[in-house]
Amino acid sequence: MNDWINRLKESSLKEFNNLAGMFENWKKEIINSFIRFGERRLHNGYIEGVINHIKEIKRISYWYRNFHHLRARIMYIFNDDVPLSKVDTTIIKRKKRNNK
Repeated sequence: MNDWINRLKESSLKEFNNLAGMFENWKKEIINSFIRFGERRLHNGYIEGVINHIKEIKRISYWYRNFHHLRARIMYIFNDDVPLSKVDTTIIKRKKRNNK
């Protein structure tokens, strides 16, 4: 990788020089992206997917007034092999609405 960066620096094109600087700044992260754990590469794609899924649940669940109810919903969705009866719903308390 160092040889390739040096070739980019030696180029007369401004864009290649900028590219060489970018690769130098991110060299450690680029090399780490090729590390393998057994048969799989390590990356944070799964975690990013979980975060996006939680954000989507929050976006469509804006009407939850109780954080514990929202948390129970998220835990239930991500643990689909756990029946709802196993989710601790004793902390879920609905507030009464004032119908005027």
